[in-house]
Amino acid sequence: MLRFCMLFLLLLCMSFQSCTKEKKAPLTLVDIYEVDSLGIAELESELVELCKESNGIMGVSAYFGDADMSIHVNEAEPFPLASVYKVPIVATVLAKVDAGLMNFDTLIRLTLEDRRHSGCFMDDLPSQNSYEISARELCHAMLIRSDNCATDAILRLVGGPEVVQEQLKIWEMPGITVNRYLIEIFADLVGKKMPENQNTWTFSLINQILASSNFQLRKAARTVFWKDRRDNGSTEGFVRFHRALEAGLLLSTKSTNWICETMANCRTGATMVPPPPSGGSLAHKTGSLPGIFNDTGWLDKGGNHRPLFYAVFLKSSTRKQSKDK
Repeated sequence: MLRFCMLFLLLLCMSFQSCTKEKKAPLTLVDIYEVDSLGIAELESELVELCKESNGIMGVSAYFGDADMSIHVNEAEPFPLASVYKVPIVATVLAKVDAGLMNFDTLIRLTLEDRRHSGCFMDDLPSQNSYEISARELCHAMLIRSDNCATDAILRLVGGPEVVQEQLKIWEMPGITVNRYLIEIFADLVGKKMPENQNTWTFSLINQILASSNFQLRKAARTVFWKDRRDNGSTEGFVRFHRALEAGLLLSTKSTNWICETMANCRTGATMVPPPPSGGSLAHKTGSLPGIFNDTGWLDKGGNHRPLFYAVFLKSSTRKQSKDK
């Protein structure tokens, strides 16, 4: 199992790095590392080289449960999280449900002006002026299909990004920050700002804002965005967070089971992540924006084995998205 986990992690990292001139042997066919401390150290050395070859800045952290060992490359570097930040948002909702402060089946009314770009459940429903959907269904959509309109709706319901940030402090998770609504992130990415009045944050307005940004402004804004310390996290921070989440240290047993099972059915990023072994499961969340590609979660073979927890983040890449993926 540990040997497979090593190859899984290498395949994952190689899927993130840019193409290199020298062709490497296919790792699926070569058992490179022994299942001991020396083998894990060799794996870490290989990951250092892979990170150097990437077009951008790459970070990797992993914890091998069976061996009780960790490896890190650029583990403290802050990375823009993109959709990966949806996991702590959903976890915060569940913490409120566990505390009796929220009802997971509360119905939320949304209109077409609550839509967001790059993924919205309303796009697949019959056209109507408004929709009623539960908090449970919205959180499910966030983790399964990375739904963006569900994310901003849930952030409003929970009380805003500052409530998520406060929950992360309660959990003592300093390596993760959640600071903005997605609609703000989209505006910042093109060098624009949303107005202070959140009541004006509509789908029509963000369309106007995006259309008003030219190529040069977007290019300059992208570099600033990569360095922004808001809505970011380290690979080490996310491995710590997911270890605590999977172990049931953050939420009730019922909520822990729900979020773990939901993440195991994530449908996004399928081309970026090697499949788990037969009988195994992969619970994870991916995230991407221009020049940014992230994946984090855990691989579990089941039985008496402990999972491999991992985070692989990439930022500041200037290649075409298809090549980096």
